[in-house]
Amino acid sequence: MQAKYQLKNAIGNGSYGRVYEATLNDEPVAAKVLHPTLIHPTTVDKFREECELLQRLNHKNVVKLIQFDISNSSPPVLFTELLACDLREYITNLKPKKIPFPEVVSIILDVANGLDYLHYVCEIIHRDLASKNILLTKTGQAKIADLGLAKFYRGKQGMSASPVPGTPLYAAPETHPKPGTTSPKVEYNEKIDIFSLGVISMEVINSREPKCVPVVFDTDGRRIPENERRKDDIREMGDHRLRGLVLSCIEDNSDKRLNAKEVVEWLQKEKSVIEKKNTIVQRRTPNYPPTLRIICLGNSATGKTCIIKRFKDNCFHDHLRATVGLDVFIKNITLNGKKFSLRIDDTAGQERFSSITSSFLRDVDGVLLVFDVTDSKSFEPGIDSIKKLIDDHLDDWTCKILVGNKVDAGDKREVTRKQAEELAANLGVRYFETSAKTGQNIQTVFEELAKEIYNALDLSDIGTYQQKKPCNGAVLLGQELGQEQTEKFSLGCPFC
Repeated sequence: MQAKYQLKNAIGNGSYGRVYEATLNDEPVAAKVLHPTLIHPTTVDKFREECELLQRLNHKNVVKLIQFDISNSSPPVLFTELLACDLREYITNLKPKKIPFPEVVSIILDVANGLDYLHYVCEIIHRDLASKNILLTKTGQAKIADLGLAKFYRGKQGMSASPVPGTPLYAAPETHPKPGTTSPKVEYNEKIDIFSLGVISMEVINSREPKCVPVVFDTDGRRIPENERRKDDIREMGDHRLRGLVLSCIEDNSDKRLNAKEVVEWLQKEKSVIEKKNTIVQRRTPNYPPTLRIICLGNSATGKTCIIKRFKDNCFHDHLRATVGLDVFIKNITLNGKKFSLRIDDTAGQERFSSITSSFLRDVDGVLLVFDVTDSKSFEPGIDSIKKLIDDHLDDWTCKILVGNKVDAGDKREVTRKQAEELAANLGVRYFETSAKTGQNIQTVFEELAKEIYNALDLSDIGTYQQKKPCNGAVLLGQELGQEQTEKFSLGCPFC
């Protein structure tokens, strides 16, 4: 039965045909219609292959096929979900603005997730990954589209196929045949999509169409390195946080490139940092700067409270009540010219409070692991039990410092500096010796932990993160455009 549809505005060109905004049974869709001049058995068969391929795919980052119609009475057509715009169009309409970093990560991560699905679940190479073939929803989600040139491959075997199958600007070097080669085929595998993803990533980072020297081989027939052909784009990236990822994707040797899973893993870590920065900003209370949360862990009577009070008020009390549950202290600090508020959580050391302590570890940025140098039990078994608690409840990148307190005790010492330094090396953390009584290293240990947090999360851009307002579905991307464009391209915050 022939599909009942109505074509509206042309919105792009795909492999073998043109793409229109359309309605199918009164529902909005995108319709890809085979160009009339291409209607012959071979092309129709390829169009049918694309339809049948799309039928098999089901992933949030790959455009969904709704229906296709191949009949003798009209041009073949396939219908997919209708999205807001393609990535190339979105970038063009942003000029001269640049895409914010959280958005950059969100877009590239979505594409990488789509490739991970195509490569390792479906064993499909896209072969024409380009910004025009990345579509965006109204909420900012990116989806891979136009699989007209896609092919199946078998694992690491790769394939022998036509050279430069897709858009030349995004094509991997191995898809270009060497000068003088007579074979109509070249050898490549799924890593050509990773190369294209690297080029797209530069495009998103630089917020403009990629630039590339059109010549692939020099006059002696030697392949020109990609970092030479694309040096303008690489230079414009500067020291962007994703520079290393991009360069790992556009390696000349495909074996040295990351695979889709590795790209996803890299970007997931960046996403977790972004979410952590958002958490830091959301903690802000009126009249306070962004808040870094530090927690002091250690056995009871190791001097945690005394350490904190010495740092906050520069005073020492010899006899303090044991902390019950959790006490919270606040002190402002300046890091690299930026003001932050340190929230320092003082926990009970008693074993009966271990379940409470684990719940307090959520969203912690840094940890002081405190032991008493005059009490060996607070060192070996004490730090070991805390390490297990940390491993179970904190992210790998959470900053930690080992602190040996009460070094003023002289001959009462039971834990040597060498023992403590060996433990710190095994934990992969720095070690400081402190005395809450004399004030030795108290200021230093908190400042150093705060610096570690600052550097680990790269908080130099924390001022660009805003406290969340009620999201209306058009918060982040749409605000960069004019009113008329906003109605068409307004997209939502990817991490709301």
